[in-house]
Amino acid sequence: MLVERLEHNIFTSNTYVLTTAKSNQVWLVDLGSFDQVFNSLPNGQLVVGVLLTHYHYDHIYFINKLIEVFPSCKIFASSHTIEGLYDPKMNLSFYHEDPITYRGEMPEVLNDGDEIMLFDGITAKVFATPGHNPGCMTFEVEGYLFTGDSYIPHLDVVTKLKYGNKSDSRKSLHKIRHLLNSNSLICPGHGSIVQAIEALPHLKSLANP
Repeated sequence: MLVERLEHNIFTSNTYVLTTAKSNQVWLVDLGSFDQVFNSLPNGQLVVGVLLTHYHYDHIYFINKLIEVFPSCKIFASSHTIEGLYDPKMNLSFYHEDPITYRGEMPEVLNDGDEIMLFDGITAKVFATPGHNPGCMTFEVEGYLFTGDSYIPHLDVVTKLKYGNKSDSRKSLHKIRHLLNSNSLICPGHGSIVQAIEALPHLKSLANP
């Protein structure tokens, strides 16, 4: 599996593009970018699914544009995140004067412990990691851990936004820590992909203040 990180030049939020050499299907983790995604796809490749880590504005900004171009694409998210897709105040787009209300088909609900088949033989394991937001989820795929804003290496978790919770975040950081091994790659919602061994000291300090 190949993973490409695309960073929005204003929001700095990451969109991850997941592909394999044997398939024309493409999966995304979050959707702060679209033009970058579309321009990076070879002819014939189709975006078939999106895994959302949470619903904040900078991670869903192009969700309706994606659905216009790839109408059969499925959105996967927690029930709380799905609720926020339909509420501009919850997803904070209202306060950016560019309200986002999801216009596609009803997303697929994800729960802690679920697994989703992405490509033949490759699955995404789903872990609830609330704290930054109640609907936050982390996805483990082939040694990559997509943590969204539940954990960004070398930064404190932001819990001051509405619905944030420090206690939940600490529990989620413990969970994320135990998902990692020495070969894991952390793919956060902002910033570069980081090797687990580099991030572990910081992660331990956050999980055990």
